[in-house]
Amino acid sequence: MPILDNGSWPDALRLLAAALPAGPAIIVLDELPWLAEQDEHFDGVLQTTWDRLLRQRPLLLLMLGSDLHMMARLTAYDRPFFGRADNLVLGPLTVADTAKSLALDPPDAIDAQLVSGGLPGILASWPAGVPALPFLAAECEDPSAPVFSVPESSMLAEFPMPDLSRRVLAAIGSGERTQANIAAAAGNRSEPVSSGSLSPLLRQLAMLRDAQNLARRGRPGPAYQLIERRWSAWRGRAVEPLIRDALELALADGALPSPTAAIVGGWWNRRFAPEVDLVGADRAPSPTTSSLLVR
Repeated sequence: MPILDNGSWPDALRLLAAALPAGPAIIVLDELPWLAEQDEHFDGVLQTTWDRLLRQRPLLLLMLGSDLHMMARLTAYDRPFFGRADNLVLGPLTVADTAKSLALDPPDAIDAQLVSGGLPGILASWPAGVPALPFLAAECEDPSAPVFSVPESSMLAEFPMPDLSRRVLAAIGSGERTQANIAAAAGNRSEPVSSGSLSPLLRQLAMLRDAQNLARRGRPGPAYQLIERRWSAWRGRAVEPLIRDALELALADGALPSPTAAIVGGWWNRRFAPEVDLVGADRAPSPTTSSLLVR
């Protein structure tokens, strides 16, 4: 492909179109939100090139970006590329994927999934056969290690307001669980964040936040000791969504004796006494039937 000297997106995309083979082809544009931020006319140029030069060809155009809000915005009704693309979210790796990539037995693979969130950026730096706690002990030696940096980057990309994201994160790390308590602890009742939208990734990052701060001060030993002290309690709560998802799959396959249940969740009253970890129900958020799975 010819080298472009003037940095013009229209010229670059025309050269790209000219270099394509006659048969089927795939074009991958990575870091699309960053490209759009550098040039406010980028998506307009892309739309023009697609309509005039690429649309009728046997071509798959993949546009990648970790900023979910920006990616959705690029295909909004008031933007040039509206109606020309489908938004697909690529989820994290599964427990089975993690077990295979790290050569871990099932219990250690679950722990690795909880720590990594299934994020390839963390798993790529995880030595094969190493359980979660020894891995974290080694990671505490480096405050910029992927186990600290990758979840934070993912979290900031998922939520549009970084300051609010950090406050919500701190609230979860302090143990808040309901929407009202999280919003109050975050100090911003005017912009409540639904507790149901907060992923296990945020709980993972909350557990590691204080450890990273110690590592940044050159104290890897106390950082790991902090993780050790919190490990059992954090692990017990962090594994709940993983188990619920697995049970929902089992219900869908008919592997559990609960013919009316289709979803799995938890239940507790305002005092968290009692707190039921696993409840099967026919629907959400207002089920008509439910059954106790585990308490």
